[in-house]
Amino acid sequence: MTAAHIFCLRRCQSVRHMLAALAVLAITGAARAEPVDVDGLYMMTPEADCSVLGLGGALKIEDGVFYGAESRCEMQDPVEIRDMRAALYDMQCKGEGTEWSERAMVMRAADDGLILVWDGYAFHYQQCVAPPVLGATAATPPPVAARVVEIDTTDAAPPPAD
Repeated sequence: MTAAHIFCLRRCQSVRHMLAALAVLAITGAARAEPVDVDGLYMMTPEADCSVLGLGGALKIEDGVFYGAESRCEMQDPVEIRDMRAALYDMQCKGEGTEWSERAMVMRAADDGLILVWDGYAFHYQQCVAPPVLGATAATPPPVAARVVEIDTTDAAPPPAD
């Protein structure tokens, strides 16, 4: 056997392995995963006002778009995480005049909240319980209930003289 034959055997075997690996990937469904169902509103802080989107309020995920504090991210190319209610997404984000790309893991929490993991940061958000008016802002505070006190003026003393 010549050196050329040995080279071909090694090279051809590598090519066969590579082709076999590609075939396995195609067969096992390396196609896009179904997105994880995390659509909803989530409180940014425990005191958040769920009727307000953004700072002081809620973040929203709807139809593959993540709406955060003064930003929005298109959630693209989901990769399902096996045996978890989670997926990795390529996030194409815009906000405050800039654009950026991030990789994020989104997971449904055991309490039906949201776990969001960015590189080096993990957050847990409680789900908003009452269905708010989406996109609404709190322009004025809600009215405060007033207590009405009736005064009996029949026996009132005359006003003091100056």
